[in-house]
Amino acid sequence: MEREFDFPGEPYQVQLDFMNNLYTCLNSYKVGIFESPTGTGKSLSLICSSFKWLKANKNLQKDDENFTGSQSWVNDIPTESSEVLNEITNLENLAQEKQTLNNLNDSVPLKIIYISRTHTQLDQFANEIKKTIWNTDMKVVRLGSRSQFCVNPELAGFKSRGIIDFKCKELIDPDFPSTCPYYKTHTSLTNHLLSNVCDIEDLVGYGKRYKACPYFGTRAAIPHADVILAPYTLILNERNRESIGMDLINSVLIIDEAHNIIEAMADCHSSSITKVHVQNSLQATLSYYERFGNKIGARSLMFFDQIIKVLRSIQVFISNHCVNKKSSSISIGDYLLETDLERVDLYKIIMFIEEIEFGRKVVAYAEKAGIKGSMNSVPVFIEFLRALCGDASSGKILTNLNDEEGIRYLLVNPNKKFQELVEKTRCLILAGGTMEPKSEYLDLFSNISNDKIKVFTCGHVINQENLLLGVVGRGDSGCELRFTFDNRDNSRIFNDLGELLRKVCEIVPNGVVVFLPSYFFLSKLKVYMEKNGILAKIMRKKSVHFDNKDENILDEYSRNAVSSGALLFAVVRGRLSEGINFSDKLGRCVVMVGLPYLNKTDVEIQEKMKFLDASGKNFTGRMFYESSCHKAINQSIGRAIRHKNDYAVVLLVDERHSNSINRRPEWMVKNIIPKSVSVYEAISTFFKNK
Repeated sequence: MEREFDFPGEPYQVQLDFMNNLYTCLNSYKVGIFESPTGTGKSLSLICSSFKWLKANKNLQKDDENFTGSQSWVNDIPTESSEVLNEITNLENLAQEKQTLNNLNDSVPLKIIYISRTHTQLDQFANEIKKTIWNTDMKVVRLGSRSQFCVNPELAGFKSRGIIDFKCKELIDPDFPSTCPYYKTHTSLTNHLLSNVCDIEDLVGYGKRYKACPYFGTRAAIPHADVILAPYTLILNERNRESIGMDLINSVLIIDEAHNIIEAMADCHSSSITKVHVQNSLQATLSYYERFGNKIGARSLMFFDQIIKVLRSIQVFISNHCVNKKSSSISIGDYLLETDLERVDLYKIIMFIEEIEFGRKVVAYAEKAGIKGSMNSVPVFIEFLRALCGDASSGKILTNLNDEEGIRYLLVNPNKKFQELVEKTRCLILAGGTMEPKSEYLDLFSNISNDKIKVFTCGHVINQENLLLGVVGRGDSGCELRFTFDNRDNSRIFNDLGELLRKVCEIVPNGVVVFLPSYFFLSKLKVYMEKNGILAKIMRKKSVHFDNKDENILDEYSRNAVSSGALLFAVVRGRLSEGINFSDKLGRCVVMVGLPYLNKTDVEIQEKMKFLDASGKNFTGRMFYESSCHKAINQSIGRAIRHKNDYAVVLLVDERHSNSINRRPEWMVKNIIPKSVSVYEAISTFFKNK
């Protein structure tokens, strides 16, 4: 069926295929898993197809309301037989269209909720909408946190998100002496937000211009929005959804960058608390209890006693289990039994905490009393308590994470959380550039029949001559390159890697990006290259930049890559490996060093693998371990090709890559350097032809 999607410009065939399949999925399926390689215009395809569907079905919903709401049609039945037949045909057609509105609550309008992992990705998506006709035809609301949207100068000096959250809640309390003037006028922003597609910069600009709060302004706009853009944590976590009044009924939930969505779901339902957090929370609670204990009722006293008991039990558990600094795990049932909390109704405690605004009151008094640390600690305790209220069979308690005395509630089985999303939404879409192996995602929806799940994969838009792939298994000295933990002190492979990078930098123009397995490896390599003079040789040809906490490093690299050439060292799964484009001159060559396997000694990884093996499903712990490595590789090297006319070289540097070439995207292995050809000669020829 030919559909018009109002695509800006002429779409590629892969985009047309994507849009048609997505439209069909939204009409007839419950779950969609959509894979479109980085650089194929996935965002525009998502926008044009889903927004077109939304408009058509919103109109249909209105027609349906008019059809069912009108009673006068009974008096207007045509008398002529031909007119009767026409009327019957029209009604049958309408009935078929109404089938697409199955299970909809007529009182709740259809909407699209688009979520992504980072705020940068959300802003990029908002800017893609601005390129389309939907820029003015859809009411789009961009959600974020208080710390991002706050325009009150009184809070400008605070950097901690927790402190800004607390101060904000304090300033909007009607009993507080000084209320926030921006909060009072937040509803004046609603019309501006609904009539313009905004990114964070736009929203803050509106807030300052109209002296109104963007955070509460966007929340007030939610009921009137057609499309909502939000970060993962705000939508995946049910409590967070409830806090902003977000209902998933009649919604299409599009989860973008979904290759790591399983980990993201587990993470936003997990919670950690340290020994210091417990001490600070206990001190603040006892202080408040001593001051106001004789002024509160018997019911409140009972709950305060229980909260103090919970804090002390956590304190004792940490003292008993975190002495030797060794990580361990324990079931939720055993944890509750050991801490004597199986007799405490944690759900009722949480309800009480929310009812009286325990966190805000205790922290406010503790701050006035000069008790430090409560502002960051009490919210952590409350979140940990909420996590403990989760499904006991789906979680574990871990000790001593990151060499810190404390415990963590880890959600090892997020499947039920995904099933809840499917039950609440009209349709759930997982979209990403790397969605293999599909079995990992299909296992999430084992309660959904296969005929209600649509899987779609498309190729790339580039010509195969625009990407050159090479596997480097041996260095110039003949040494086998295996970047494993056992070889961490092998100077020969470090020297061969340094020489490889030096020669690549002499051949490749503009930007070269090197991805390394860990920050530990990055540190070792940097020290070695400085000590042996390799770094100095590279710097004669290109400026060199190392991934660190410097926010400006990417800007500096980009400027130098475009002008005189630059080399950037980044870490897989680090802040520069996802969501950042190294297109055109920013990434003429991407080098993947080693295989970035997860740390098998990490107790979180161990528990995840144990759960998968015990579940009896098709996707095992070993498969998870392997797929997490290869997904990370594909995400990193996919950063280089961003559009049809882009071109780049990808080098996989490690002998083991030759055994896993089938794990690379199909479009990437069409132009691979033969083993008989020198890598340097192949790269040189590739760029001479550009």
